[in-house]
This record gives sequence, C-alpha cells and structure tokens, in this order.
Amino acid sequence: MRYDGFGRIAVLGVLLALGAGCEKKKASAAPDRDTLQYLPPGAAVYAVIDVQAALGNSGELKELVLGLVPAACSDAARDAKRAVVALYGKEFNSVVAIVQGVSPEALFGCLEKGLKLAAGLPEARDGLEVVSFASPEGDGRALAVFSASATTQVLVVGEVLDAVLRAAAGGPSLAGASILDTLSRVPSAPVVAALQLSGTGAEDLWRELAEELADTLPMPSGAALSIDIGGSGGITGALVMSDAAAARTMQQTIRAALAKAREAIAREAEDPSAMAMMGMGVNLLDAVSVEASGAVVRVSLAGGSFPGGVGALGMMSAIAIPTYMKFVRSAKAEEARLNLGKLASLLERYADARITGGQGGQAFPSNSRVAGDHCDAPNCNAECVPRSADDVSGRKYQPTDSDWMCSATGPNCTPETAWAEIPFAITQPIGFQYCYSVKGGVNEMTFELAAFGDADGDGVWSSYRRQGMLLCSGAAGCLPTIGAIVVTNEGE
Repeated sequence: MRYDGFGRIAVLGVLLALGAGCEKKKASAAPDRDTLQYLPPGAAVYAVIDVQAALGNSGELKELVLGLVPAACSDAARDAKRAVVALYGKEFNSVVAIVQGVSPEALFGCLEKGLKLAAGLPEARDGLEVVSFASPEGDGRALAVFSASATTQVLVVGEVLDAVLRAAAGGPSLAGASILDTLSRVPSAPVVAALQLSGTGAEDLWRELAEELADTLPMPSGAALSIDIGGSGGITGALVMSDAAAARTMQQTIRAALAKAREAIAREAEDPSAMAMMGMGVNLLDAVSVEASGAVVRVSLAGGSFPGGVGALGMMSAIAIPTYMKFVRSAKAEEARLNLGKLASLLERYADARITGGQGGQAFPSNSRVAGDHCDAPNCNAECVPRSADDVSGRKYQPTDSDWMCSATGPNCTPETAWAEIPFAITQPIGFQYCYSVKGGVNEMTFELAAFGDADGDGVWSSYRRQGMLLCSGAAGCLPTIGAIVVTNEGE
C-alpha cells in the first residue's frame, strides 16, 4: 500500500483538525451533510474528526498535536474545527480531505512554507478556483486545493479531482452511499471512520489484514470504528457480514484470536522491563467484548476500562507496536539464522567424517537435483526448498519429506538429494526458501547456503548467506572452513 508524500495529506488534515481550539462544547462527529457534496461516490474509507468534542477538555493533547504540525501550519491548526477524509482506489492513493474552520491564506501558508510545495497558477474549473501544487515526489502527481467557503478548504490528491468537481456541481456524491450505512453501525463519537470493502477495490486490504485466515473467513462488506476521545474513552468497532451465520463465525474467530493473544503475551513476557506493559496488555484484552447481532459483529472496549483512557492507550500503543513489530521481524530472521547455523554444523561434521574419519569421497554433498554453482536469487539454480520462492512470498510453506529427500515427487522416493546426504530437513512451516549449492574439485570445493524471505509479500527479498570451503595445505591436510552469515535487506 502506498503512503507517499501526498498520502500524508490525509494525515495533515487530521492533525490540522486535532490542533483546533478548546471549547467545552461536546458535539459528536457524524456524517457531515455539508461536506458530502464534495465527495464523489466509491470511497473505500470515510472518516470524520469533530475537534470540539475530541480535544475540548484536553489542553495537553492539543499541545502534543500542535507539536507534530510544522510551525508554518500552526495557525491553520489552531483555526481548524473539523476534518473529513475520504480515500479512494485499491491502494488508497487518491485522497480527498476537507478541513473546516481554516482560511485559504492559512492553508496555503502551511502547504508552501510548512510542506515546501510549489503552487501553480489558479485555474477556473466548474465555477471554482483550483490551485495545483507539484508533487514533492517528482512523480507527476499533484495536489489540488479549492475553497468551498471562506472557512472550508478541499484538498484533492490523485485521480479523483474531476469526480470531486462534478459532485460539487450537483453530480453524484457520497450522500446515500452504503459506507454511511456501515458508519451507522457504531455509536456517534468525536472520531468515527468506516471502511467499505466490497465494490471499492479494497478487497485486498482484507486479505492483507486477515493474512492466512482470509481464505477461510467470510469477507465483511464493511467495517466501522468510533473513538470517544474527550468523553468516556470507549472504543467500538463493527464488522458488517453477509448474514448472521457469517457474523457468528467471525465472532468465534475474534474471540479465539484474543485468547491466543493473551497466551502469547504471557509466554513472551520474559523481560522484566516489559512485564508491566505486558500485564497492561492482558488487562486490556480482558476488557474487550465481542458480540454478534444479526449480520453485525461489534468489538468494544468500554470507557474507563483502561487507566488514563484513550491517551494512555495511545501512549502504550506507540511503545508496544514498534516493540512488537521489532520482535516479529527478529523472530522471522531468527528462523533463517538458526537453520543456517545448524546446516553449517552438519556440513562441517560431514566433511570431517570424510577427511579425518576415513570415509573418503568429496568433502561436501553435490547438487543432485539440479545443476548450478551458486544461489543468486529466489528460484535460484540449486537445490531449494520450496522449489518456488513464490511459496514463501507473504506466507509460510509446509515442507514434506519428499521436498528434502527426492529429486522427483512420487511414491518411490529415494534419498538422493544433498539435503538427504547432509542430512537435513525441517518439518515445521518455513518462512524462507532454503538453497544449497557446491562447486569445485575434490580438494577445492566451496559451498553456499542461502535463505531467501519476503514475509510481507512486497517483492523485496531478504537474503541470508553462508559460505564454506575446503582448505588444503601440505602436512596440515584439508580442513573445512565456514564463514559468517551475510545478510541483505534484513526484516523484509
């Protein structure tokens, strides 16, 4: 999913809104009828942030948000009252952000001085004066800005400007769209958002979120979220399923996932410095309720169930999420390191048995499955498990005995591979493609072990390589020497 320079415009809209003044009025956010006329149909995401309710009583949070906004944007941030954001397209790379309470002068100063965007000449389009800003990425994309009123500014990124202008002129708009019905499934709150999966090209997002479960779980048609910032602190999410049976299946799956998360936290809380946070995480999971009613599944975290409310939850998330992702990346890399380490030890033992143990023959197993001297890339020309790197791109592969033992699958498998000679096999699911290759004569042999991974399926591969060779010198004879692991693109 892209999140480039102009993808940050949606975030800017949110920050501008959250930085607004601190009246004590407690109006809740809801679909804003005045701004719907500027949003074309087909939005995959629709979000509304009502700042008066969200930050009305939180001067600390206001100052925190203002600190995240560039100095040249501070005036616009203080003036902003509400932000409405809609995302379009399969990769969400078309964005419409509407900021209320901000003058054109304040917004243009923010864009030109704060974000260093170059403004073009104003252009009359369907009765509106549209100003384009060049993409900071140099990719030809542009940000278009026009004023809906003296205090309402519309920012458009991507290929939806014509549709936005048609909507503003009275054409098709988001009013009455199913995404608003999805939004109605959660309580009104200062921050509300809806995601429409079906019919918006965002089905891949479900597959990305659900990963391996997406093939077995029914896909929701939409999802919604409400966060009562500034109020009780309650958080509610909803999934709109096709029918009651699908909702019950989803309910059971979420409950099972929460139970597994509790077990995982308890199992991994070995670092004393992390125990307190892990305990908070367990308490948080215990406060989550999952209920199904008709075709809708609601997941709720009651207000007051977490000390410090949403602010404390956000602070813990800011610490815990990067820590968790670091742990996940480290755990994935550990698989490759452990297996290459085990292979190196087995190959050293294999060579010793033939050189000093009197077994004779070449020091390292030969490639028997396919020809090749070295592993240059996934699907490399050597003995690899799995044979296709696609089998570990964004997923794990369950190897079988024949993967490690046989040059051809079938009932008459015989141990004829280098893996079988070493011997080496993995019975658990693997996240890497493992390859072995050897070259050279009897007294000049070298080998290479390699593990290739693409855990997130983005086409960027990490590689873990370990090379060894047979060194022969006069009276000392021949000895196997194995180098360290060389890593490229770790964490991919």
